[in-house]
Amino acid sequence: MSGKRGEMGLSSLILFIAMIFVATIAAQVLTQTVQNLQSKALDVGKQAQMQISTNINFIAINSDDGQDGYLDNAFIQARLAPGSESISFNDSVLSMFTSNGQADVIYRDGPCSNATGGFNTTSGSGYFTVEYLKNSTNHKDGYLVTGDIVKICAQLPETLSENRELKLTFIPKNGMPTSARMLTPSLIFYNQIHLYP
Repeated sequence: MSGKRGEMGLSSLILFIAMIFVATIAAQVLTQTVQNLQSKALDVGKQAQMQISTNINFIAINSDDGQDGYLDNAFIQARLAPGSESISFNDSVLSMFTSNGQADVIYRDGPCSNATGGFNTTSGSGYFTVEYLKNSTNHKDGYLVTGDIVKICAQLPETLSENRELKLTFIPKNGMPTSARMLTPSLIFYNQIHLYP
């Protein structure tokens, strides 16, 4: 009888140790799964925050060729929105809409004179260029970082006369588009024409 009790006690002990071993492995698997899920959740949250918070602010939009009564180009003074991540111009698109024309233009390095003197956008594509009006301490060419103020330069998709509608939308790869809708002045005869705000 005592031999059977000893065998039962030994069997119970082995079963108890096996249960502890299985529970330990299950706990390790659960812990690893939770860590993986937490890491993925942080990555998704960071990407979502970047999509929502990354954009630029338009400070002003002007043209500099109104002496003939028509506008051919646009210059957007811009900076990063508060809390925004840096924006790469190479990964951005500037969309321009008028009543009779539309163009999606991409970045090309060079001075503003390049964008307004040969980057033909009447075909619906073309280029914009960027001049840095103020460089931050973290300045990096081809990027808009906190503290930078830039002038984005582009040829319009059509020549605009008085009282014509123009919409400009800057679209970064990651982040929110920034748009401005405006009308050209009712009288265009000065060289420098203020369009927005």
